Amino acid sequence: MNPVSVDIKNILVDKGIGVFGADKGWGINISTEPKEPDQAITIYDSVSAPPGMYLDTRLSMTRLNSALIRVRSSANSAGYLAGWNKAEAIFQVIVNRGVFFVGTVKYGGFVPITDVEFLKKDENSRPLFVMRVQAIREDTVLRT
Repeated sequence: MNPVSVDIKNILVDKGIGVFGADKGWGINISTEPKEPDQAITIYDSVSAPPGMYLDTRLSMTRLNSALIRVRSSANSAGYLAGWNKAEAIFQVIVNRGVFFVGTVKYGGFVPITDVEFLKKDENSRPLFVMRVQAIREDTVLRT
């Protein structure tokens, strides 16, 4: 089972939202946001709210895992709107994903914990937007 950040990255790359590790354009990163380029999408594995894991009658394990997604845009006059639009596109792709499988893991979908929100401008006046989502994941093969 991947960290939820990796599966979200794969979804965003598949949908053309950005390119993993790109050094220009909309780069998608996991856990570490680079200083450049100005446009960056960074996904952090996060604490679930509430934390959860349980076994059902088929002995499948359901886990609730969360991720924080941060979008940074250019400091120019169009940057705020470009960042907001990119964050909103990510939100729509993730929340409207529906049920899907990654290997033996069944995703019941993503539930928004927060909406897209403006966080602040960074030290280079680039706008930062964040959102938090929770994944409902069922591992259909238990490992002992």
